[in-house]
Amino acid sequence: AKKATEYLMSKTLGDDYGGRMSEWDYCTAFYATSALLHDEKDSWRKWYPKIRDFLVKKQNPDGSWTVEYCRSCKAYATALSLVILQTPKRLLPMFQY
Repeated sequence: AKKATEYLMSKTLGDDYGGRMSEWDYCTAFYATSALLHDEKDSWRKWYPKIRDFLVKKQNPDGSWTVEYCRSCKAYATALSLVILQTPKRLLPMFQY
C-alpha cells in the first residue's frame, strides 16, 4: 500500500494521454480519494489539495467536467468530480468513519 500511495502521489491525471483526461483518470481520482481519506498518515492532506485544485482548473465554464475525447462522458466526469470535491464533508456513508 505504501508503494502504491507513493506512486499515486507522484502522478498527474492525464499523464497517460498526453495531458488529456480520460474516463480512467476520473475513476482513478475517485478511488484514490476514497482510499486516501481513510489513511491515517498525511497522504490525505497532500492528496486532497492537489486533486481539488486540479479539478477546479479542469472545470468547464458551465460547471461541468469533460472527458476530452468523449462528449457522452460529460455526465460521468461531472458526477465523479463533484463526489471527489465533496469528500471532506463526509456526507456519503462510504466516506464516514
